[in-house]
Amino acid sequence: MHTDEYAISLYRELSMSRKRVERIRSALHAMEKRYGRSTEDFLCAPESGQPGESNSDFRAWREHAHALQRWEQRLREFEEIYRQLR
Repeated sequence: MHTDEYAISLYRELSMSRKRVERIRSALHAMEKRYGRSTEDFLCAPESGQPGESNSDFRAWREHAHALQRWEQRLREFEEIYRQLR
């Protein structure tokens, strides 16, 4: 049994997770546009980067890519729980 507060909290978490996923995707898209390659290509490259490119950018790019995986998983879990409540 669940309460309305539980459903409201779950919906809020769903909303926040969706927003987080969108922000991360936007950041990844910006990196892809800036460096002219996909995140998948970037992650598969043995040593990402070319001379003159910022290592901090690549570190952030990699962190965003991994964060997206975690947030998408969390979002799927919240969506499944929410679906079960309905």
